[in-house]
Amino acid sequence: TNKRERQQMIKQLLLATVVVISGCKSTHPAPQPPVTTVEYDIQVLLTSYQVSPPVANSPATGKFSLDLETYQYVIRIHGFDFDKKTAAPTPLAAHLHCAKATANGPAVYKLSNGWKPSTYDTFTATGMLVSSEVIDSQSHSACSFEVKTLADIQEALDAGEIYVNVQSIENPFGEIRGQIYDNSK
Repeated sequence: TNKRERQQMIKQLLLATVVVISGCKSTHPAPQPPVTTVEYDIQVLLTSYQVSPPVANSPATGKFSLDLETYQYVIRIHGFDFDKKTAAPTPLAAHLHCAKATANGPAVYKLSNGWKPSTYDTFTATGMLVSSEVIDSQSHSACSFEVKTLADIQEALDAGEIYVNVQSIENPFGEIRGQIYDNSK
């Protein structure tokens, strides 16, 4: 019986410990999984009046965001119509181009031609800039840089010579545009 009494006492002690522990409130919060949000270094408004020459009466606008550490980007465009149910422009693609703010330069990176609808007139494209997708710009009078790599794009961006251009069926040379300036420096 001595052995049986000890076993019973151990069970009761363990049960009491569990009850006490479960009734205690920890002063430390339970660990949470890390949040993987991207803080974008660069955010650029895209408008039709920044296109050279400006596009008159376009309802389209947009925003381009870029993280300079990971090269992740998001581009959101508004006022476009894929279904041609309205007079709004139909987007084709988006590129990074190399030139100063008032000039037109060569495309140096294809951002997207796969838009995902967010609402009836808002579309989003996301991605990450990768070296294999850089478009060799050769030499072009509007661009002070020969762009062949992401490092070249970064150098041109630092000099204020990279812009985002969203083309549409109605304006294949650009419906909306925004010059990228790195204000973090």
